[in-house]
Amino acid sequence: MARPDTIVFAKLSAPLQYVDGGYNDVAPCDRLKLVLGAAARPIHYLALPPGPEVSQPC
Repeated sequence: MARPDTIVFAKLSAPLQYVDGGYNDVAPCDRLKLVLGAAARPIHYLALPPGPEVSQPC
């Protein structure tokens, strides 16, 4: 298996950010809005557990 080019990976991963928070908390939504800023087409991943007990405040 080929090893990833460290320079390319550094350039690719430099703008990546992680926003942590609870599922029923408004604070992570506020932080997410701040991190995204004026991003035109952000790429995101949102992991939610299965079940009706989760309500997103965002």
